[in-house]
Amino acid sequence: MKEIIEEKYITLFGQLQPFHDIRRTNNILNVPAKAGTVIPQRFLYPQSEVDSNPNTPSPLPDLFSKTPVNN
Repeated sequence: MKEIIEEKYITLFGQLQPFHDIRRTNNILNVPAKAGTVIPQRFLYPQSEVDSNPNTPSPLPDLFSKTPVNN
């Protein structure tokens, strides 16, 4: 499994799928975090989304807290 994820990481470098694989597998490839020591679990909500979407969670979740799908 690790070799498959590694090849996928190399092939799709610069796209979103490797980010999802890293966080879903608890960073099995040991990719270093760009800043700090923890890989973020979600993206930021842009202010335009917060202003226009009533379904945006309130309060906004922390970037580093695990999502239910990744537990």
